[in-house]
Amino acid sequence: MNKRSFHFFVAFIFLIVISLGWLFCQRPGMPALKTMGSIGLLQLAFTCWSWKRLQGNMINPYCLFVVAAYLFTFGQSLLYPFDLVSPQRDLLNSYVLPFSFQDIFNSQLLTLLFLNFMHIGAICALKPASQVSLNSEHPGDSALERPPISHFHQLYGIKLVGWGLFAISFLPFFVKSFTEYGVVKSYGYGAIYEQEVHIGLANINYILSSYFIPSILCLLVAYHTSRRAKFFFLGILLLDIIFTLFIGGRTQAVILASVVLLVQHNLIRPLKWKELLFVGLSAYLFLGLLSVISEVRSNSHRTFSDYFSNTGEVQRFTSPITETFSEMGSSMMPLAATMQLVPQVRSHRYGSTFFYSLTTIIPNLGFWDIHPGKEYATLGDWLQRELQLGYGPGYSIVAEAYLNFGIFGFFFMLLYGFVLARIFRSITPEISKNHPLQFLLVILFCQLGLATVRNSFIAIVRTVFYYLLVVYAGVTILNRHKSKTASKLQ
Repeated sequence: MNKRSFHFFVAFIFLIVISLGWLFCQRPGMPALKTMGSIGLLQLAFTCWSWKRLQGNMINPYCLFVVAAYLFTFGQSLLYPFDLVSPQRDLLNSYVLPFSFQDIFNSQLLTLLFLNFMHIGAICALKPASQVSLNSEHPGDSALERPPISHFHQLYGIKLVGWGLFAISFLPFFVKSFTEYGVVKSYGYGAIYEQEVHIGLANINYILSSYFIPSILCLLVAYHTSRRAKFFFLGILLLDIIFTLFIGGRTQAVILASVVLLVQHNLIRPLKWKELLFVGLSAYLFLGLLSVISEVRSNSHRTFSDYFSNTGEVQRFTSPITETFSEMGSSMMPLAATMQLVPQVRSHRYGSTFFYSLTTIIPNLGFWDIHPGKEYATLGDWLQRELQLGYGPGYSIVAEAYLNFGIFGFFFMLLYGFVLARIFRSITPEISKNHPLQFLLVILFCQLGLATVRNSFIAIVRTVFYYLLVVYAGVTILNRHKSKTASKLQ
């Protein structure tokens, strides 16, 4: 039995165990939820270990995506075996919908089933680590690992594209940041989402500002060998993380911090074990801070001292880490609510949400009052209307797969995992330095598309068409121009 066959075998064992739970547990209670939580812990550990064994690199966008997917869509269930779920966050005590043990149990089963199929799809796309190492030692054996002739020209193109995006996004980004700071300072974090919504060209300032962080990532990749430039661009990213946390935007701050870790380990310099221990400790403290931010961010006229003073208040009642995991894990709610609504109240979509997501490549230049993609593919808004909530509940790719195809959504998750692994498998410290453009595109995909673990498919479409294709086209055009110029000079 070769390596891949063994990982397929273990994954199918998990599928059998999950299916048995579905067939034989007719009246689940807390013991059943704890059992599924334990299975989820084992499945998460197996998924990350499996990637490490097959690919040889655990600090990779795929493992980051998998961990985020489990924390958001299964986070509370991971705490059930240890009785650590915060009572205020527990979906069983939800005031939004009366979720029963059966509702949570069904959501657990479907989540584990779909995430397992996602990893089976990923295994199909992977090569054993021994082959990866062999190809990296003999670059000529693989086009993916072979250092491209235009390596220097790629860096040249990335620099120009990075500075170009920086030039058009710098001022809009700081205008947006100061505006958000003023709104949050006066009214609290929730007021950001209560501002007037602009459509089409009227939203140009926000559109341009969204290219600022991608521009910094472009420049960080282009100048990663320059000590001063590297620390300058890392400093900008760190300041943005601090600012985002201060105003209360936790998700984007966590994603950007994770992307910085990926760049450091896979491009600048691989982390050693002592450094990894320090990163682990920092991540522990960082996650604990998120629960404090959740308690404080609705307050107006707050300062940094409010966060420190509130830390003690949170610790008096619960652990900040378990509070954070309980809150993140409540993102199973969209799936549980969708399973209550579909197909009993609303019918399945049969792939239409994916089609309407693709329509977002057409910008709204006044053609529609509401873009079809926003109306039919922004599923967090749809669920908010269905449940008549006063806030956005978010969504998840697992819930969207069920909404479209029911239990047969595992076919979509199988394909989804295959595509993710094809994208992420090339990110290793050895390969990244030889393929700067490829590395940059994967990092941008990770930075902009990781939010799909608690969003719908539309986020990926926007990421690919509005950001990755812009960067790829710009670098490719400049690369060809530089190559032609060099050929003429020769």
